[in-house]
This record gives sequence, C-alpha cells and structure tokens, in this order.
Amino acid sequence: MGWSEPSSPLMGPTVGAPRRRDVRGLVVGVVATLCAGAALGAGVFYLLRHLESTSGDAEAATRHAPSASDLLYVFHRPAEPIFTLRGHDRNVAFDVPVSYLPARYVSLAAEIRDSAARGPGRRLIQVPDLPMPAERFADINGILPFRSPFTRSAPIYLRLVIRFWHFFQESKSVPELLARAVWARLHYNPEMILDALMLAMLRSPFEAVKDVQLPELPQYIPELYTDDEFFAKAREEMHLVAEKDRVAVPVVRNLAKDDEAVLWYFREDVHFHVFHWKWHVVYPAGSDDDEYVDLPRRGELFVHLHRQFTARYNAERFTNGLPAVLPMDVHEPLPKGYFPKMVHLHGEKGTIGRQANTSLLPLAKFIQNHDSQRALYDQVLKQGYVTYSNGTRVNLVGIEGLDIISNLLEGNSLLSPNYDYYGNVHNDLHANLAFAADPLHEYKESFALTSYITTVAKDPAFFNIHQLMDDLYEKYKIKLAPYSTDEVTPLPAVTLQSVSVRTAGLSQDNALRTYMQQTDLDVSMGLDYTPPGRQYARFTHLQHRRFDYVLQVLNNESQDRKVFVRLFLLMTEDENGSPLDLDFQRRFSMQLDTFEATLSPGANTVRRSSVDSALTIDNDAIYTPQPSVAEIRRRNACRCGWPSGLLLPRGSPAGTPYKLLAMVTDFAQDRAPKAASEQCSDGWLLCGVPGSTHYPDVRAMGFPLDRPFRAAVKTLGDFLTPNMAVADVVVQFENTTEPPTALLPGGASTSWMP
Repeated sequence: MGWSEPSSPLMGPTVGAPRRRDVRGLVVGVVATLCAGAALGAGVFYLLRHLESTSGDAEAATRHAPSASDLLYVFHRPAEPIFTLRGHDRNVAFDVPVSYLPARYVSLAAEIRDSAARGPGRRLIQVPDLPMPAERFADINGILPFRSPFTRSAPIYLRLVIRFWHFFQESKSVPELLARAVWARLHYNPEMILDALMLAMLRSPFEAVKDVQLPELPQYIPELYTDDEFFAKAREEMHLVAEKDRVAVPVVRNLAKDDEAVLWYFREDVHFHVFHWKWHVVYPAGSDDDEYVDLPRRGELFVHLHRQFTARYNAERFTNGLPAVLPMDVHEPLPKGYFPKMVHLHGEKGTIGRQANTSLLPLAKFIQNHDSQRALYDQVLKQGYVTYSNGTRVNLVGIEGLDIISNLLEGNSLLSPNYDYYGNVHNDLHANLAFAADPLHEYKESFALTSYITTVAKDPAFFNIHQLMDDLYEKYKIKLAPYSTDEVTPLPAVTLQSVSVRTAGLSQDNALRTYMQQTDLDVSMGLDYTPPGRQYARFTHLQHRRFDYVLQVLNNESQDRKVFVRLFLLMTEDENGSPLDLDFQRRFSMQLDTFEATLSPGANTVRRSSVDSALTIDNDAIYTPQPSVAEIRRRNACRCGWPSGLLLPRGSPAGTPYKLLAMVTDFAQDRAPKAASEQCSDGWLLCGVPGSTHYPDVRAMGFPLDRPFRAAVKTLGDFLTPNMAVADVVVQFENTTEPPTALLPGGASTSWMP
C-alpha cells in the first residue's frame, strides 16, 4: 500500500458536516467536538458569548480595507472557521462575503456578520466579494477531507498544495490574494491551505507581502510539538485565569520505559523538526514547478543533510549508552515501537503508535517493489550509468553522479532519471512505514507519524531508514578515488599550527559544556476556541555555553590570503567507551562550521564565535519582531538552518571525548560565484543560499571527509596535512535545567539561543 493507492486512508471519502439550525446549536456541536477535558464547559460558554457579541454591546467595529499584514490572520486558530474573531486579543474579524460561506453556514450569515461587526475596538477587515472557482477544486475534499491529517510527504497531497499555490499566485492584487485565502480556508483542509499560502507568501511577487514577517509552525500548529495533555491544560488556564496571571504550561517529555526514551531531547526538539520541514519546503520532492525543484546540487545536499542527521543521532546514542543505529531491513520486524502522544487538533484525534517488533511483511506489494528497486540500483552501480526515460545514458562521475543517484533513490518525481523505472526507495519507505500499525486498513486508522515531514524524526524508525539510505549512498562513494595529498593541500604556503576552543566562563581550553534550557513560546495563535490573550507553552531543549574557536595560522606568503576554514567534530568512542573504527569517525563526522577568513603575512590568530556558525540560524530571531523591512525580508528568506541548541552533542555528565578537526583551504578556489540576490550567511551548510544559482562551496559537501581515506591512512594523524589541525575536546553535560531567560516585546521568546 502506498500514497497513491485508492485503498489508502488518505483517499477516504469526504466527511459530511451535520446540519445546525441556529447559532447556539452550531456552537455547542462544534465545541463538543473540538474542546476537551476540563476546559469543555468554559469553551461552550465562551464561544456562545463570542458569536452573540460581547456583553450585548452594539457599538460597531471599525471597517478597514485589507492589507498584506492581514494575511497573517488567516493563520490564526486553524481549527476555527475563518469568520471567528482573530488576533491575540480577539479584536479582528474578516467581513466574509455570504457567497464564500459553506452551505451549512449560509442560513446563519446575517448573525455571523452582525456578531463580527459588533464590539468596541474591533477591526473589521472587508474581504472583497469575488467569483471563486469551486468547480476547479471539486475533487479536493474527496482526496483530502476537511478534517483529515495533512502531510506534504504524500505526493498526492503535495500536488494539492501546488494547485492552491498556483491559485494564490494568480491574484492580481493583495486584496484578491486575501479573498482567495479566506475562501479556500472555509472550504478545504486548513493545514493544506496554510501550507500553500505560506508558499505563496514566500514566493510572492507583491512587495507588500514580502514585507510581512511570517509565523512559525509551532505558533499556529502547536499540536505538532506538544503532548496530548497540553491542550486541556492550556485551555483551562486560558478560560479560568486572567491573562496577567496565566502561567506557562509545560510540554511533558515523551518518556516511555524503553531505552530510546533517553533521547527525547534530540528526537523531540522543536526546531529540529521545524528545520526539517523548512528544508523540504525549499527542496520539494517533485510535484512543484521545475524552477523550485531543480536547484543546484539538490541531490547531493539531500544526502549530506541526512548523513548529518544520522551522525548526530549516533553521537547522542553513544553518550547515552546505546549502540549505533541499525539500517532498516524491511524483511525483519521493526525492533522499536513508538507512541507519539500527539493529538491532531483539527480532527480532535490521537496519532497512531506502533508496537515493538511490528512487521512490514503484510505490505507485500511494497516489499516486492523495494527489493526490485534495490536490485536496479545495484545494477546502476555495477554498470556505472543511469538510463533516462528518453533512452539517454549518463555516466556517474563525482559529485554530479551523487546528485543523480540521490534524486533516483529519493524518488524525486521531477529530477529522477526515470521515476517510473527506478522507483522511489526513500519515499516508499516513509510512506509504507506510516501504515505499519494497520497495514491492511482493518481498523480505519490514519497514517502514522513517519509520514509527517513536520515531525517524522520523533520516530526512531526515521533513523533506521536513513541509516539504510546512507549505506546505499556509500556504495557509490566508495567507488570514488580517495583524495590525494595534493587535493587536500591546496595552500602549501599556509600552515594551520593549532586549533582550540574556549568556552565563556571556563579557564581551561577545549572544554565544552551543555545543559537543558527551558523556553516559553506563545502558542495562542494555534489554540482554537479560547478567550483573548496569550498562552505560553514551556519547552525544554538542549543548549550549550557559548564558545570560540581559536586557530593559529601561519601565512608564509608576502601578501594577504583569503581562506575557507572548515570545522568538524569526530566521535572517538562507542557506547562502551571502546575506540571507533576510523572509517566510522570519518563517515559520520559532524560539521560545525565553514567560514571565510583573511590571513595577513606571518602569524595569525583567527577567532570564530559558535553563535556565528554557518550551520545554524538564530532561533530567537525567527520569533522576534524585526526592526526593519529589510530585516523582515532577510529573515523570511533565511529561516532554514540547523537548531543552534543542537550544535553540539549533549555529552555525558563525566564528559565525552571528541576530536575537533580544522582545515584551511583556498577561498578563491573553493568559493562558488556569489549572486547579487544572496541574502543569507547563516544556515547555508545544510540549506544552501536562497536566491543563488550556486551552493557556496564548490567542494563536495563534507569535504575532505566525504570519501574513504587512502589505504595508507590508518589513523586520523596519517590523514593530516600542514593545512589541518586536530584538538582533543571534551563535551560535558552539566545535568542542569535553566529557566526561561526573558520575553521580548510582543511575547517572543529569547531562550532558544545560547
């Protein structure tokens, strides 16, 4: 069973909505469905007042023509109809044309519009009444019912996103874009529509839309990142406590009794998942316009990204006494179960789990396809070329060859040499694992966590899949010639004498510290049927003390020399403290940073702050109201990057040893041409640079550790050249949890950064 099969739950029939005869009946029915736990009664009381005006006050709201910033209100409370009050203070409403309303609301149109227009201090946004092409989207609710879970992982759903993105892009003005978004939100799956609207705003031709700071997923769909108990507690707090007295509701850690539970801080990290989702928005797996899919070195970046995921997961496993992750074998039971403790708020339904030792064998067609696609890949490696759908043969050479086989194995519907022939090993693994708990659809369960790009890495099986995928990529890489000494020594006149790290507040060098940090984030935008005011969720995540890299570099030339500095962290011990195989250290090295530096003639001291890493982004800044239009535009474009809190592995309380490898190469030789449209200097190692036709580094991603070493290299020291240096460093976990630091004006959290 796969995404495209008619028998899939994803292809289920549209769920009909019950009829309501009056506002009070409508509200009770909706709230009974959507409000839960202790807040149920309060929710009913609140919503009755909400739709029947506030305290009977008949003062008219002020009417406003729509502006670009009003698009943000479309994201507010996705589980509520778009005509309910918007904004943190519930003081904004859309004046929705009657022609836009679904049939079940038409008879209530006068009351809906009247209640929205009454109330002191309210702002009423006039939505243009334009003809809408309902017939164009007549099939949508049959493919994706209104209240069903949505994931852009499913090609059939991603195609819906692209259809609505095109619909939004056809808008001739900002008011028309708003009108189309409001109409679509009323009639089709809200999560899918918001995905399409986010895409439209990111790619918008309108200058005013580019000036709007976009919200983040945890703000408007918090159920992806909180536990199933959170919402009852948050609603109770909002309904029963005045805003000034509310407390942040902790997000409970998913602590099961199995050994995998100790890795909660890595697999459940909010920004790990947000980053993964953003990466797939920037680099879609097909089903999009060519210009957004056929990006420079996309396939190679896919390989590098997921190798970094696997490397860092292994580092966390070792430091917690667990062995390296094993590759998935579809013929064997899945050794680990997983129960996500999540609820799909829009449908008010829990997310299906999976018992340990679940078998995929009932998915017989998938197993057969998987085996045949693996055999085709082995044949490709043996013959050294791929055959495109038009019959053209292309030899696999170097980076370009890796790019091709990555798109082939992922199953990129636009970039694969021959999608119908070679299949989609990677995407099929994720899609079918999602049905493992109910493979024959006997219990009418929806797909599981492994199908959501937004949360897939919570499941340990995600890493089994990507260990398998990395094994397949490595089959190609071992066919490439190892780097010669000359290839890794491009600057004979430059010597890297030493590298070290210095942590703020510590007297000794090469000592790194990690700890747990609490952060409060306003999630009221995503809490449906709740009173005005903000409500915070309290997350706990890994953090590290700020540190600097210090490099001593000798430039024997008589002039300045611009260089690239490359920094990696290598594991040295397994879960038992035994030395790791050198090839494992190389293959699963963790990239920390790559940056430019200018060397003067003679001795140089080069310093680099961990905060400036080209791997990570400023996670505080994505929530912070930006001070200028220019910074808003830059921040919207540069939101992709590894979470700063996960820059370092956690380490153990006693301290975990690692090797810090630094390398200096020729900037002029290695830096790709820079486009005038480039805006981002952060996060590019795993995300590339939006607006550029080049990945910034012309070398292979992960260079010089991306290929097996020469046969003569038996130790890391054997590999070193004069432009490299190694330091022994220790990462120690302080085993403390620090409270939130502060909240910025507007309720933005500031605890995500070290």
